[in-house]
Amino acid sequence: MPEAGLGIAILTNNDNQSFFEMLRYQLLDSYLGVPYLDRSTQALRRKRQYEATQVDPTKALAERVSKKNKPTLPLSAYTGKFENKLFGQITISQKGKQLLVQFPTHPGLTATLDYMDDQEFRTTYSDLVFGVMPAKFEVEGGKVTNVELRVNDYVEYDPYVFGKL
Repeated sequence: MPEAGLGIAILTNNDNQSFFEMLRYQLLDSYLGVPYLDRSTQALRRKRQYEATQVDPTKALAERVSKKNKPTLPLSAYTGKFENKLFGQITISQKGKQLLVQFPTHPGLTATLDYMDDQEFRTTYSDLVFGVMPAKFEVEGGKVTNVELRVNDYVEYDPYVFGKL
């Protein structure tokens, strides 16, 4: 905020935008002498109102899996090593009728992938803090080129796209 001669840097190990946005406004309010407003409570109230109108996304994903659609490619086509320049490498292997994702940079963390439809798989992480999310594979010329993985927004807000090596 150059007009007030103020700059704020917030360092966090979480990429959840809403947390540091609310913290930033709380700091600005205090610095500028604005009457106190509990930004955290305000954000929580908005989040709860939003969630009350939402359908449980895990149920929708389970319904898509339950249709027992078949992928257009054999499961083995989705396996191999994948890389994201920021995150590093992951390995996807076949485990029966599922795929298994291993994260070498996160020992002990795995994810199972169950096919839904349209090159999307339901991702179920071994640590449920990461959530149950869709994973989208891209296929060009009959070959898998990349996969986009997501986790719960409060763990990491942005998805990671891993290119097949």
